[in-house]
Amino acid sequence: MSQPAAVPLAEAPGKGSSDAHTIQEAKARDQVESIRNFVRAADSASAHIVPLRGSTITLTPQETEAFKADYPGEKSFRSDYSAMLTYLIALHTRMQNEMGDYKSKRDSAYLWKPHADAMACLLTLANKALQESGDVCVRGEQRGLGDKVKAMYATQEKLRNQIKLVVEALQT
Repeated sequence: MSQPAAVPLAEAPGKGSSDAHTIQEAKARDQVESIRNFVRAADSASAHIVPLRGSTITLTPQETEAFKADYPGEKSFRSDYSAMLTYLIALHTRMQNEMGDYKSKRDSAYLWKPHADAMACLLTLANKALQESGDVCVRGEQRGLGDKVKAMYATQEKLRNQIKLVVEALQT
């Protein structure tokens, strides 16, 4: 059985969507760069604790390494793996931020709506990214990279938990 060609996932997740999805994907990409810049500039002892507006996120060692990695234009498993891991974290973080904004404006007449719409778009992007990260896991398993697959599963679980919180917030 031939191995699937490496897809440049750094460019793929969420492509071809509506304007709202495109905007949310761009914001997620900006979030990746923001976290990447912090991780690269921070002291190695504290690079895994990333301050955000109103909160912090704690990265696993594998996530921290993915943000430090730089494989521009490379078509390889390691590039796809790092891009997908950082994208999942960015979606998690974007959902967290939008949910905070949504909850703080929930009692207003209309200010909550853009945040609810953004969360709905992020849910779509997250579900697609989870599928694509599953493909990366399959490729990792084929290559015998169990530690990378396990790390991807842990990050997927973080995102799934955030998805549950967003769905609950939107349903209330």
